[in-house]
Amino acid sequence: MTRLALSIDNLDRLHHGVVAGHLFDRDGGIIGSHKADWLLVDRQRRIHPAHCAIRWLEGGFCVIDLCGQTLLNDSPLPPGPGVPVRVSEGDCLQVGPYQLHARYQAGPSDQSFIRSDLDDLLKPGRQALEALLDSSLASPWHPAPRTASLPVDICTLFDRLQAPDPLAALTAPQQPAQPGASALQRLIAGGKP
Repeated sequence: MTRLALSIDNLDRLHHGVVAGHLFDRDGGIIGSHKADWLLVDRQRRIHPAHCAIRWLEGGFCVIDLCGQTLLNDSPLPPGPGVPVRVSEGDCLQVGPYQLHARYQAGPSDQSFIRSDLDDLLKPGRQALEALLDSSLASPWHPAPRTASLPVDICTLFDRLQAPDPLAALTAPQQPAQPGASALQRLIAGGKP
């Protein structure tokens, strides 16, 4: 546990231009709104210029409240200005409107959980596209083969559908009904019900 990563959990409150995560080594640092190692700015200006400090004390990271308004793990009361409190894996710090999630990092190269600024969070990366293309769901698209057919003369389609003209049937002579014809066939032939 040589480094402490803090990341903002409630990104909906993130002010434009604020970096959503910071990595502290054993040298520690200051979290605040002015001349701090991790600059956090909020719309209500609840974050003090030097809000709290992260320090490596007695073999672990501690948070030191510098303004009397830093809360740890949903505690209703701050620990008190200048009092160091050990930060454990998974702890949540309340700094102004931001909830900071604490994680420990052992290796120097694993920075996958550190989030960059808000613009980087909103644009998808190339890895997402590559993962989609590499997945078993992504297969080349092949259109269904089309059967070759001759062009159809549109008039031939209507010849089959032609029915006797109803107006012409009124003036046409009546045809005798066929002996085994149904009532419907007799009506079609021009007979009366």
